[in-house]
Amino acid sequence: MEKAKVIHLGYYHSIDDTRIIHKECRSLYKTGRYALYYITSNRNADVGQFNKDGINEEVIPLINKRFIRLFSYIQDLKKKINALNPQICHIHEFALYPIIPFLRRRGIKIVLDFHENDLDVYKRKIRDRYGALLSSIFYSMMKKYEVKCVRNSDKIIVVDYTLKNRIESYGSEAYLIPNYPIVDTNNELKLSNLNEDTLCFAGGYSQLWSTENIMKVMEKNPNIIFRLAGIGDDEYINKLKKYPSWERTIFYGKVPFETVINEIYPQSSIGMALLQHDDSWKNGPLGNTKIFEFMMAGIPVVATNFDIWKDIIEKNNCGICVDCNDINAISDAINTILSDRNLARQMGNNGHKLILEKYNWEILAKTLIEIYSDLT
Repeated sequence: MEKAKVIHLGYYHSIDDTRIIHKECRSLYKTGRYALYYITSNRNADVGQFNKDGINEEVIPLINKRFIRLFSYIQDLKKKINALNPQICHIHEFALYPIIPFLRRRGIKIVLDFHENDLDVYKRKIRDRYGALLSSIFYSMMKKYEVKCVRNSDKIIVVDYTLKNRIESYGSEAYLIPNYPIVDTNNELKLSNLNEDTLCFAGGYSQLWSTENIMKVMEKNPNIIFRLAGIGDDEYINKLKKYPSWERTIFYGKVPFETVINEIYPQSSIGMALLQHDDSWKNGPLGNTKIFEFMMAGIPVVATNFDIWKDIIEKNNCGICVDCNDINAISDAINTILSDRNLARQMGNNGHKLILEKYNWEILAKTLIEIYSDLT
C-alpha cells in the first residue's frame, strides 16, 4: 500500500524539535503508513536537507529583508508542497496560517497544532511595547482570524485545557495532546539518590521561571546548592550573580539534554518549577515539560500552585505547590522535603511511577495516530 505523504510545517521551530520530530513524526513513522517530511526555516537551524530515521527534513534559508521575510518563506513552502503533493499538512506555527487557503484549494487535509497560546503571547508583547489599547485591538482582530483558520482546518491539536476550551468555543473539536515526556524503555534512567541539599532547574532561566526568587530563597537556606542550566538574557544572569547565593550556584550554561538527565537531575533533590502566572496558562500549562522531567527523574517538585499542577503534583504526593512569589512559602516547602528524606524518596517514587503509568508520550501517541487515521 502506498504511504500517505505528510508534511510538518515549521518556521521558528528547530530542525530537531522534540515535539515535532521525536514525538509526533517518529510515532507516525512507526505505523508504517506515512511518508514523513518536516520543513522549517533557518531561524533556529542550519540550511540543508537531511534524512533522520526515515524522516525527511529540510531547512529553507530566509531572505534578509525583514518585512517580506515571512511572505517569501511561505511562497517557498508553496513550491515545496506543490512538488511533494502531500495528503496532509501539519502546521505548527501561527505565523504560517496564511498558507491555509492555498492548502484548501488543493484539497490537502490540514492539522493545526497549538504548541502554546500564541494569541496571548503576542498580546503580551504588544502590550509591553505599545500599550494596552493597541494590544486589545490586535487581540480582537487576531482572534477573529484564528476562528476563521480553525474552522477551515480538518483537525486541531492543543497542549492544554485553556487552548482546548477556547478552540471548542469556536464550534470546533480540539484534541488534547500535552507535552508529556518520552519514556525510553531501552535505557535505564539514572534516578536521583536524593542525598544532596540541591535544587535544580534546566531551561530558559528568566523572571518567567522565578529564578531570582530561588536566589532569594537560598539566602534563607545557607546550606542549599542550586544547579542551573540553560540559556537566558545576559542582563538577567548578571542580576542573579549579584546575590551572595550565586556562590552556591553551579551554573552549566547551555548543555545537551543528555547532560541534564544524566548529570544534573541525578545530583539534585528538588526540581524547581516556579512558573509565573499569565493569561496564557490561567489554570496551568501542560505544554511545558518541566514538572514531568523532574517526576521522570524521581525528583520531588516545588511548583507554582496552578490548579492543574496541584491536581498532578499534590494529589499524587509528588511535591508541593506554592505561590511562586511567596519567598517564605517556597522556603518552607523546600525545608519540608529536605528535612525528611523518606518523604522526599516517597515523592520522587510517586512521580516516577506516575510518568510510567499515565503522563508519558506513548499514551498520547495513540490519540495522534487516531487523528491521522481519520484523515487518510
